[in-house]
Amino acid sequence: MGIKKSPPTSNSFSDTDLVSLSYVSELKNPLDTLELMQLVDLATVRNSGLNITGVLSCEGNRFCQIIEGPANSIEMLWSSIKNDPRHTNIFTLGTKKIKQRAFANWSMRLVDSKQITTFDPKLNNF
Repeated sequence: MGIKKSPPTSNSFSDTDLVSLSYVSELKNPLDTLELMQLVDLATVRNSGLNITGVLSCEGNRFCQIIEGPANSIEMLWSSIKNDPRHTNIFTLGTKKIKQRAFANWSMRLVDSKQITTFDPKLNNF
């Protein structure tokens, strides 16, 4: 299966609007604990440079993530995620304008599947 395209965030928001994007995907090859920790570390550094914060849940080959930040940064990161060959069946649950960050202190934080659904209940269906 291929990537499920989503509408670009930049058409709906100004570059500086604060937005939140939620998505789910499947990993082509599940990550072991060390690989997952390395991915989170790399995401933390990258997100910090883009002024993006968020949470990630990974169980087996299922990824759920919520990212938030300036619309232009979210669009740049989302483009990279959609083109990452480690993912398949990428599906966005939407992008919305937000007034404040839910994860202001976390450039990226790994959480379990129950925790992530408290931030976006739509993730509960995947």
